[in-house]
Amino acid sequence: MAKVKEWLTGPSCSIYSCHFLASWSGRMFAFSLGLFLIDVSPDSLQLTATHGLCIGAAVLLLASLLGDWVDRTPRLKAALMSMILQNCLMTSCAGVLLLLLVLQSELGTMISWLRHLFFAIIISLSVSSRLMKVARVIVVERDWIVEISKKDEDHLAVMTSTFRRIDLLTKILAPIVTGQIMTYAGLKIGAGFIAVWSLTSLGAEFWLIRRVYSFVPALRSKKIATRFSEKNNDQNREATEKLQDKEVEKEPDREYRRDAEHTQPPRADDNKCSPWRVLDSFLVLYRGFRTYMSYEVKWAGFGLACLYLTVLGFDGITVGYATTQGLSGSVLGIMVGVGAVFGILATFAYPYIVRCLGLPRTGVLALGLQPGPLCNPNMDLKQSRAMH
Repeated sequence: MAKVKEWLTGPSCSIYSCHFLASWSGRMFAFSLGLFLIDVSPDSLQLTATHGLCIGAAVLLLASLLGDWVDRTPRLKAALMSMILQNCLMTSCAGVLLLLLVLQSELGTMISWLRHLFFAIIISLSVSSRLMKVARVIVVERDWIVEISKKDEDHLAVMTSTFRRIDLLTKILAPIVTGQIMTYAGLKIGAGFIAVWSLTSLGAEFWLIRRVYSFVPALRSKKIATRFSEKNNDQNREATEKLQDKEVEKEPDREYRRDAEHTQPPRADDNKCSPWRVLDSFLVLYRGFRTYMSYEVKWAGFGLACLYLTVLGFDGITVGYATTQGLSGSVLGIMVGVGAVFGILATFAYPYIVRCLGLPRTGVLALGLQPGPLCNPNMDLKQSRAMH
C-alpha cells in the first residue's frame, strides 16, 4: 500500500496522467476534424486532402526547426509553451469550426471567398496545433522521461512502452466517445465540447507538468544541445585542432589566444533566431535525407510508408470518405477503437512471433505474404535471411 501511494504521488504517475490528457485531446480533435471537414465541404474530399497534405508538408519541413528550438530552450519553458499553444490552437480551431457551422445553417449559401477564408484559417490552426504536438513529443517523450528514469535503460523501456499503451488506449476510447457525441448531439455541440475540453485539460496538464518538474531535480540542470550539423563535423574539427596544435609549437602566444577564445562567455545574440539558423535547419533536413538514402533498408522504409498511405493510415481523409459512404461518426469511432485494440494485441504478439519466425519473416508475414516453409524456432537472423 505504501508503494502504491508513493507511486501515485511520484513523478511517473503525473507524467503518465499528463500524457493521457494530452493524447486524449489530440485524438478527439484529429478524429472530429475529419467529420467537420466533410460536413462543411460535402461535395468532395479536396478540403480534407488539402488539410492532410499541409500537415505532412509542415511536419516534414519544420520538424527540424522545432527540434532546434527545443534544444535551445529551457526544459520547463519548452514544455509549457508547446502544451499551451497546442491546446489554445485546438480550442481556436474548434471555435472557428463552430462559427462556420452556425453561419452555414443561418445564412445558407455563403459567399465563396468567405468560405475559403474559413477553410484557410481552419487548416492553418490545425497545422500549427500539429506542429506544437510534435514539439511536445520531443520535449516530454524524448527528453523528460530520460531524466525521470535516471537514464536507466530498463526503467526507460518501461516508461516508453507505457506511453505507447496510453496512446493506443486513447486511440480506442477517444474516437468512440467523440463519435457518439457527434452522432447523437450534433456537430455544433461536438465542436463546443472539444473547445471546452481543450481549455479544461490545459489547466490540469499545466499543473501536472509543473509538478513533475518540481519532483525531478535533473530536469532543472542545463541541457547540452548538440546540433546535427555539428556532430557531422567532428572529424573536421579534430583535423583543425591538430593543425592548430602544430601552429602553437611555432607560435607560443597563440595558445593563450586559443584558450581565451574557448573560455570567453557566449554572446548575448547567440540564442537569437536568424535567417542563417533557419537555412541551417533546412540543411539538416537535406543531410538527414542523404543519411537515410545511404542505408540498405531505405526502400523497405519507402514501401512501408506507401502501405501507410493506402490502408494503414486511418486519418482524416479515410474518415471523410467513410462518411460520404453513409457511415455515421458513432460507427467510425467504434471501428477506430477496434483497430487500436488489434494494435495493442500486436505489441504483445510481436516479440513471440519474432522469436518463432525471425525478424525478416515476421515482416513478410505482416505484409500478408506467405512466410515460406515453417522455420525452426532456434534459427538465427542470418539463417532466416539466407532462406529468403
